[in-house]
Amino acid sequence: MVFDNNFNQPILAKFGVYKWKTLSSFSFRQLHRSLIEFHDYELQRICCNLVGVQSVKDELSFGYCCVDEQFGLQIHILGTCNRDGRSDWWIPVPEGKEIVLSYHDAKDKMVTLSDSYPEVIKQCISRCKLLMEQHEKNPTIMLQALDKFRIIEFPLDIQITIPTEGETQESVLFRPTEVVSYDIIRGHLLDEPQSNTELHKGDSLEVKLIHDEHRQVVAVTQYLPTDWILANNGSYIGEVGSEGGIIIEDEEYANQYQCRITLEDCTHHFAITCGIYGSMVHTAFCGKENAYALYDAMKQDLRFICDTCDPDCLEDTDEFFELINNFVDRY
Repeated sequence: MVFDNNFNQPILAKFGVYKWKTLSSFSFRQLHRSLIEFHDYELQRICCNLVGVQSVKDELSFGYCCVDEQFGLQIHILGTCNRDGRSDWWIPVPEGKEIVLSYHDAKDKMVTLSDSYPEVIKQCISRCKLLMEQHEKNPTIMLQALDKFRIIEFPLDIQITIPTEGETQESVLFRPTEVVSYDIIRGHLLDEPQSNTELHKGDSLEVKLIHDEHRQVVAVTQYLPTDWILANNGSYIGEVGSEGGIIIEDEEYANQYQCRITLEDCTHHFAITCGIYGSMVHTAFCGKENAYALYDAMKQDLRFICDTCDPDCLEDTDEFFELINNFVDRY
């Protein structure tokens, strides 16, 4: 995040200025990393008492919203404004002594996203950056695609589905911790599943973001890696391949970014031909003694490329070309 005097402006430009609403009226994305005005006399009084000044009943305090790994969404009250009808005083709470409110404690107080008091905002910027660095250590907090699955009070946690017996699925809480690829996230279960006896609370898990035809995330579900399957039901095995050898292995990676790999016995050497449909074809040659080891290694790397890159823009991404170049150099 870039901190400047207008770090709330993108939010205000999208959602407009809000006056006299409770915290629960705002979405997580609106609140997150925002400077918030609280119109609450009790907060102002506490701020003034911490600094040792007399409180004037103006009821305007400022807080910064960020996420704590353990306690969820928090608002750190940074200071208050005192007014006597002639002038304003910005009274910052001493650093490290911020009044910390949970979302639950703050949600019924009257608030607005701050778009004024530039001097106040200027003095808050360094404090806000420090708070964010102290509390926000989970990279998945900025994945906007997950917002619809979050719980606003504990926005690091999301609702996912896991398979059960038959065709049914069970909804459980999941804490994402690491982005593996554009649609695969790693984390751990927070609930003890009721129907799926193979998974337990605390288990490490990978989940997959399910996209619709407009590339919008519509569900998050347990990732079950797709296996390699025989290409054309194995009908080409035993026939002559593209390198003039007898095809002894012929497989496709059965997911939405399909690729194929074929192993041929060419009498004096072996040939491995592979390709990602519409993007890449490559052939490697080896001796019989290491043919299957090389074949399996190439399959693993092809799986990684297919799972890592966005299928809708493979040829338009630098990441895809870098992975392909590395693959060709390696084999």
